[in-house]
Amino acid sequence: MIKRISDSAQFLASSSAQVKASANLSVQTIEDVTFSIQQIAGGAESSSVKIKDNAVILDQIESDVIGISSRSEELKSLSLQTSKAAEEGGLAVRNNVQQMQFIFDSVAESHNVIRSLSDRSNEIGSILTIISGIADQTNLLALNASIEAARAGEHGKGFAVVAEEVRKLAEQSLHSSKQIGELIDRVQKDSEQSVRIMGTVSQNASVGLQTSADTSEKFRDIMDRTNEMVPRIEQISAAFQLINERVATFKHTADVIAEAAEESARNTDEVSAATEEQFASMEEISAAVKAIAQTAEELESMVHQFKT
Repeated sequence: MIKRISDSAQFLASSSAQVKASANLSVQTIEDVTFSIQQIAGGAESSSVKIKDNAVILDQIESDVIGISSRSEELKSLSLQTSKAAEEGGLAVRNNVQQMQFIFDSVAESHNVIRSLSDRSNEIGSILTIISGIADQTNLLALNASIEAARAGEHGKGFAVVAEEVRKLAEQSLHSSKQIGELIDRVQKDSEQSVRIMGTVSQNASVGLQTSADTSEKFRDIMDRTNEMVPRIEQISAAFQLINERVATFKHTADVIAEAAEESARNTDEVSAATEEQFASMEEISAAVKAIAQTAEELESMVHQFKT
């Protein structure tokens, strides 16, 4: 009986030692697991914070991209308005060019007409010079005829009357020729002045026509450049729209990851708490096993004393 008690005490002591060793090993393992879980929890929490910070940055990027996209649309609208204004301005300038061309043609035609009138006035002046010469000669001939008629006496009276009338007509013709000559002279001076003025007007019209043509060309260049800008602005706007969509997708993914990280951190905290509870339980078990081992040793000592 005593031997059985001794054997049981030894077995209890041996088993207690093994359980104690296993408990100590479990405690160490739980400590390692707890440390790892705490590190995981800290990493998850840190990742969650960083993801939240990145989400804030993504919100700012998304806001900036939306702002740039909005400005691109405004720039596109402004470019279209500019193109329309340039087209309307070009049309107005082209109409102006047509009007300037009409004015230039009219001025050139008037210039030619006035020059032609000046030439005709010069021709009339030359004819009047001839008429004046003829009138002088006629007057001289009429005077000579009157003298000869006076010498002829009664027989020359009729001829003298005719000669006097011819002389008066010659004087009137000479006087009229001088008046016409003065008028022609004034007409020639006015024509020459008109020719000079129309020449200046023609030059100004030519310059205005060229200026209008240059302006029309510039409007055409503005319209072409603006039309070239519009597709590029549309490409930029489309690119920013695509970036905005990708940022939104990335932000959504980041939000999901952040939520998962927070959930993982919460789960890790729960596991860490449970592990700490297990750690406390294992310490209690280890203490109990230690007490059992001590009791077994005391029992074995008592059996040994009883044998002796």
